[in-house]
Amino acid sequence: MRTPTTRRKFLSLTTSAAASTWAGAGLFAAGASAAPGPNETINLGIIGCGHRCRELLPCFSAPGSRVVAVCDVNSKRLAEVRELAGGERVRAYHDYRQLLANKDVDAVLIATNVHWHVLCTIHACQAGKDVY
Repeated sequence: MRTPTTRRKFLSLTTSAAASTWAGAGLFAAGASAAPGPNETINLGIIGCGHRCRELLPCFSAPGSRVVAVCDVNSKRLAEVRELAGGERVRAYHDYRQLLANKDVDAVLIATNVHWHVLCTIHACQAGKDVY
């Protein structure tokens, strides 16, 4: 015959089990490697150098992201945004398909006119780029 479990004993056992589970998880996490992963910095390409691009450009100066390429059909806007984004270290393109072919670009910000967004997004996804 089994002895009935009291509510106090039940709570004590379940609390102990939960605490040991959390403690074990903490030890496992503490032993995890602190080495930076391959996606520590997102290399970003920007398609379209108009007002939307200029509004969002300061967001990509934060740690963890870096603008590596910009694209626009307007040479003047392209040169201005390239300078704002990092100067000579930033590649400049007039054709967004060439930017998408760049293996250094992990993701793209599409800041073109609205009617170009879909086509650029489709091509970016086909090229294996994340789209913002």
